[in-house]
Amino acid sequence: MSNLILSIIIPSFNTVKFIEHTLPTFIDPRLEGKLEVLVISDGSTDGTVELARKYECKSSIIKVVEKENGGHGSVINMGIEIAKGKYIKVVDGDDTVITENLVKLIDDLEQSNADLVITQYNTIDISKNNLCLLRGVKDFPEKKELNIDNITESIGAGCIHSYHFLREKIKGKFLLTEKCFYDDFEYTSFPLPFIDTLMYLAYPVVNYYIGQKGQSVNIRNTYKNRIMHETILMDSIDFFNSITLPLSDSKWKYIYDELVRLSVSNYNIYIKNSDLKDSYIELKRFDDLLKKKSEKVYSLTRKKLYIRMVMKNIVAFNIIGFINRFK
Repeated sequence: MSNLILSIIIPSFNTVKFIEHTLPTFIDPRLEGKLEVLVISDGSTDGTVELARKYECKSSIIKVVEKENGGHGSVINMGIEIAKGKYIKVVDGDDTVITENLVKLIDDLEQSNADLVITQYNTIDISKNNLCLLRGVKDFPEKKELNIDNITESIGAGCIHSYHFLREKIKGKFLLTEKCFYDDFEYTSFPLPFIDTLMYLAYPVVNYYIGQKGQSVNIRNTYKNRIMHETILMDSIDFFNSITLPLSDSKWKYIYDELVRLSVSNYNIYIKNSDLKDSYIELKRFDDLLKKKSEKVYSLTRKKLYIRMVMKNIVAFNIIGFINRFK
């Protein structure tokens, strides 16, 4: 029987320039036999695999897996399938962990039976001299198993950097959208119908780096990748429409709140890029598509005053978009 406590999935597509910064933070003799780090190369062509295998030779913690390119979601799908740990976590290939806190986390997970364990994380902005901000939920009692139904309103937006799922609760329950960015929304929300308990730990484990050129969260990149963002929303609506399990009202409220949050993000892609040619035409196309896909998500999203304004008036669209670019 495996004694592995945690499986960390690292999606890696051409991450060779980050490996020597990232992988050493996972290696510690205290974690041998308790942690596996699945470095899954998503069709890398830049030497990612070769360099990662050097770390695999140094430590039994590191395990390198190769697959054809299928996108971030396909890597997580594979990782969940092959992981052997009690819990599963995802850390992107350009991020790091705080080694001492990872050791602490393993100890806490070993004692836990909660379906979902949430920690804090650091956001480090390299474009602002590595400005570091602590993020995550802060209002739960620490190390207590809580009923999800009682606290869904306090969880807030799900965050891939904070979440650790009990493997047996999520394996075989869903597949993330492949060949798309932004699937982290699916990873943090799709498990909700299948989990009942949550435990909170008040320390950060992951250092999430932002401000890097080419990141998918960049405003211009989100417009370029708008169809991917849209696909994640539509696939998410379909997934939750397929759920036949009896869910509490609080879970359904959380699910729809999350779908509305994602829907609002889609509208904001167009609003924040209002200076681009045809952005309003694209916005109208998305608006029509959402209405056809889900009247409920559409009507809940339209309760946002500024969204109603921009859909009624192209001048408001341009003004609000102009203001947003200075926030």
